Amino acid sequence: MDANQSALSATLVVLLLVSCSSEDPANPDDTGDGAGNTGVEAVGRGGGTVENEDGASVEVPRGALPREYVISISVVTGPLPDPPDGLELAGEAYAFTPHLLMFSEPITITLPFESSKLGKVVLHLDDERDIDWDVLDNAQYRKNMATLMVDSFSVYAVAHPDSDAMISCDDTRTLCNARCVDINVDNDNCGECRSSCGSGQECMGGVCIMVEVPPMDAGTQQQPDAAPQACTMDSECDDGQFCNGAETCPAGACQAGTAVTCDDGDPTTVDSCDEGQDICVNTSADDAGSLVAI
Repeated sequence: MDANQSALSATLVVLLLVSCSSEDPANPDDTGDGAGNTGVEAVGRGGGTVENEDGASVEVPRGALPREYVISISVVTGPLPDPPDGLELAGEAYAFTPHLLMFSEPITITLPFESSKLGKVVLHLDDERDIDWDVLDNAQYRKNMATLMVDSFSVYAVAHPDSDAMISCDDTRTLCNARCVDINVDNDNCGECRSSCGSGQECMGGVCIMVEVPPMDAGTQQQPDAAPQACTMDSECDDGQFCNGAETCPAGACQAGTAVTCDDGDPTTVDSCDEGQDICVNTSADDAGSLVAI
């Protein structure tokens, strides 16, 4: 090897050493301990989305980060602490890194899971070295995906009741779709599970009763017994609500819509209407109660 080749080799070694030791101290735990199926993207002040092949993902809104970070989502393949009593994991645990990276705006993470059991919760660890799971109960579950908002990164996993967990409702309540409810007053389960009261009704004694609307101030709003609002097109009748159906303007007078039907015909799902997102939500459930919740 001549002198030029020796100098080039030495330069390459130095560059490799510098590259391997240049981990940003402001980007804690850059690599994490997660392994396996990994999604990696650089996300900065403009926000962005990172997703791995399983569908685990994070959505970072604009302005949530002060600068660019390399964000990674990995399946954790190493040993994990046992879940809290009465729970077992309902799928993989995912490491979102850099661990403990804080966001100035809430971010949205999505976790896939494998379960039709009721009573699901999200568990999280600060990182793979943490020995105690914390329980988060603010997630939404649709099909086999859990979605929740957080303000920092860690290890997340969906859990469900283990085979020995049971729901116990007191004598005044009934088990309906993973909740103990009073069917005498519960508007979503009035008299029996899934018997929902309509708009303007309340559950009283297990029966949906029309609620008396108090009179409005004269000249400010339409009286309860007033004639329908005059109109020339459907858009003039829109009350801005999704779940009560689309209002129309037949024959020059506004007519109330028909409430949206969200029943998907599957007895193993809990069906509801999400007014905030203008969608029907069909969540896995067990009407028979043999699969139970905590």
